[in-house]
Formats: sequence, C-alpha cells, structure tokens
Amino acid sequence: MQNQVAQSMKNSIKVYLVNSFTRDHCGGNPAGVVLNPPKLTTEQKIAIAQQVGFSETAFVYSGDDTDFKVDFFTAEGEVDFCGHATLAVFFHSVIA
Repeated sequence: MQNQVAQSMKNSIKVYLVNSFTRDHCGGNPAGVVLNPPKLTTEQKIAIAQQVGFSETAFVYSGDDTDFKVDFFTAEGEVDFCGHATLAVFFHSVIA
C-alpha cells in the first residue's frame, strides 16, 4: 500500500537529494529534502522516505507560529531530530 501511495505522488512532489558533510557531490551523509509539500499523512511521508531510500527525509513546511517547521522521517516512521538532514535543509534553502 505504501509503495502505491508513493508512486501516485511521485510526479507531484519534488524531493531534493542533498549530501551533508562533503565538499563535492560524492560521499557525505545523504538526506532527502521536500520543500513545502501538500498536506501529507504520516503514512505518505513514510512512503516517500522509503522511495528516497536514505536514512532520513526532511519535510519542510511554512510555520504558523514560526518561520518554518521540519518533520523528519525514516522508512519506519517519524523521528524527533536529524542533524545531517537539518544541515541539508539549510544548505538547500540558503546555498542552492
């Protein structure tokens, strides 16, 4: 079921693949970054994280009370925090 969900969203959600802790495009610690996705369920975020295939994928939203909100997901579920995915979010938002 989750694979079907990810396939149906494949063309509508852009996932950036960012390597943290490296000076080039090889090596480092990869993370998926999804900027301003539509409202997604937990199951949909897990399915996307499974499709990405990295240890974590970050979902970045505009915040109501803050500038932004970041949700971190693995192929198994949500995690509280991920350092390299946080760096990937800021790299892509500021540098790229």
